[in-house]
Amino acid sequence: SWPAFATTTVVTLIAFIATPALIMTIVLTRSPRKTLLLRMPKPSALTMGVLLAFAIHPAGVALGEGVKALYPVGTDMGEQMRQMGSIIGQAPSLWSVLFVLAVMPAVCEELAFRGFILSGLRHVGRKWTAILISSVLFGAAHGVWQQSLTATVLGLVIGYLAVQSSSLLPGLLFHAIYNGLSLALAWNLEAWSEQFASSEWLLRGSGESFAYSWPVVIASLTLSAAILFWFRNLPYEASAEESLNDALVRGERLADETP
Repeated sequence: SWPAFATTTVVTLIAFIATPALIMTIVLTRSPRKTLLLRMPKPSALTMGVLLAFAIHPAGVALGEGVKALYPVGTDMGEQMRQMGSIIGQAPSLWSVLFVLAVMPAVCEELAFRGFILSGLRHVGRKWTAILISSVLFGAAHGVWQQSLTATVLGLVIGYLAVQSSSLLPGLLFHAIYNGLSLALAWNLEAWSEQFASSEWLLRGSGESFAYSWPVVIASLTLSAAILFWFRNLPYEASAEESLNDALVRGERLADETP
């Protein structure tokens, strides 16, 4: 039933994702707030994080469909996913679905993967190494192989937002809104399909899935790249190890250029 599913999901997220990360942060770090990136970024970073969630959604859906085409979902897993969809359909409202499957995962997973794990890995001295490893772990936590691949790619985006903004909040908003868009479209797919029946250049729905047209996907990639470039220009706060590594790299380049 939906009540049992919702309770199990929320308890699992809190008990096995958020709580261990919070406990280890408190026990192992000197500044939990800094480790978890619990700081307010520039308002523009929050706005751009929200816009990126809308902008990148068509490309993310296309990626998910491509992964399923390369690695089809097995019969047993497909049946389990249909059963889960049936349970979600029992929810009293879309808002309850969004809270359980969009808001709670965003809060708990971001505290763990872009808070404790990413901050810890940045002590290696290479931000992209930290972003990549935390994203792979984030993808693996989703369990289903097809979802894991897509989640890993999106994890790279969220990790980049966290590092460049020096805050958990833009990525958290991105995470919640991105998941919420997928849930909202799937929740009332039949109505969406009828509404866009004459506009297949925008969105197509069939059965239990939906897809954006290729012009929309291309526009999605273009706009997303522009927003990510905006984040690239933010003056992010490097860790001590990253600053040291950058200094060593500059020193090596200078030594190579010196005759």
